[in-house]
Amino acid sequence: MENHANVLLIGPSSDQATSGLEAEQRVLAAHQCHAVTATTAMLTRNDDDSLDTIETPPAFLNKRIGISLKDAAVDVVKIDDSVGLKESTVEYLAAILKNNPKILSLLDCNEKSSAPLFAHLTVLCTTKADALDLLGLNSTTEGVNVDQSEVAKSLKSLGSKYVVIKPLFQATEEPFTVTVYGDDGLLTLKGDLSTSRLPAGLDSAFVAAISANIAKNLAMPKAVEAALRYIEACARDQPVQLNYFHSVYKLPFTPGNFVDYLLARDDVQEAWKRHTEHEFLTRLANGTLPLEAFKYYLIQDYLFLVQFARANSLAAYKEKDLDKIVRSAEIVLHINREMALHLSYCKDFGLTKEDILKTEESQACTAYTRYVLDTGASEDWLALQIALSPCLIGYGVIARRLYDDPKTVREGNPYWKWIANYVADDYTEAVTLGIELLDKHAQKQSPSRIEELVKIFIHATNMETGFWNMGYAKIGV
Repeated sequence: MENHANVLLIGPSSDQATSGLEAEQRVLAAHQCHAVTATTAMLTRNDDDSLDTIETPPAFLNKRIGISLKDAAVDVVKIDDSVGLKESTVEYLAAILKNNPKILSLLDCNEKSSAPLFAHLTVLCTTKADALDLLGLNSTTEGVNVDQSEVAKSLKSLGSKYVVIKPLFQATEEPFTVTVYGDDGLLTLKGDLSTSRLPAGLDSAFVAAISANIAKNLAMPKAVEAALRYIEACARDQPVQLNYFHSVYKLPFTPGNFVDYLLARDDVQEAWKRHTEHEFLTRLANGTLPLEAFKYYLIQDYLFLVQFARANSLAAYKEKDLDKIVRSAEIVLHINREMALHLSYCKDFGLTKEDILKTEESQACTAYTRYVLDTGASEDWLALQIALSPCLIGYGVIARRLYDDPKTVREGNPYWKWIANYVADDYTEAVTLGIELLDKHAQKQSPSRIEELVKIFIHATNMETGFWNMGYAKIGV
């Protein structure tokens, strides 16, 4: 199971979608991090656009922070001091960070009152103007070098491991600059948000993305650069609201439910129903299927199994993990044993191995098996398994439906044994394992790849249906 990093967000809650804890939680979710929150204040707008603020009592806030750190296995503490961070909470956080140096921390700094935190921070993030204010300087002070990199170096002397000087994120035609300074040197990054209008929320999204990236163990310069590229994509073609989830894959099924999703799709249902509810099967279940049709099917099924073994040998070649290579080899050996049983079953219908081998492979058999092999040769392991799955899963579904159907004739039905074979424990276990493998590997695919795999499944299902049509066509039914 994948472990997600935990980030404790300390800051104000806002009624605006683009700021405050609410917006930061979206950023963390987009980075697959879990958010824990401690609200310093609640902000809401009045009709005249003025703000009403209710600050959290410091004792209560401190208690909330302490419990969160104790219970949530926090990797990063991200602090916004813009509203409601009182002196007692600053001192409380400073003590926590001092006594827990393994906890990474980031302060989005707006206030001088947060200075007691500086010596214990992993990252101090602020604007150039606020940095000068923290240093007791301003851009008009005589003799002051206001170069952004020099400001970052001066600010680092206050104690944090890294300083990030962020831009104001205002609409401009010029690229903006982000400066990162730490013991490993100075890094200057250029960002491009050149537009006549920028969506609100870039500032908080940028800082939250940095916290997510360091929580995921990215080195500091890479964490900042990745955050910068993230917000560029957030703002691209979004003049009103940020697209926080631009790089998040949204699979249309939950983990472990790919096959259920696949079989329930409207575009699959039509092909699947034709395959699993074919007239060949209806007459097989009630015992009225012409014997010659079934015998021809048995012959072609044996010839199919030969190609089925080749396909699983190809699956072994497609694998790199030895255990999976061995599993594919074991399937080939299982097919070999199944073919021996198949020959024994064929004898009940007066068919010998010689009869089978001298029969030409039908066009339906050739079309399906070569499609499977071609898919395996030109695509990946999963595509090959998808191409094979209408056979594996379909026979299990068909046999279970016919076995449970009270209309199915058992006594005196020459085909009852065929139905019973495919509800036996060994086959149902094989189906279950096959479905589990498909579910596991499908979860790692992109949405576009899922659509490609669905098309392979539909085509292979139609090929399977051709097997039933084949038996009828041979005798002119």
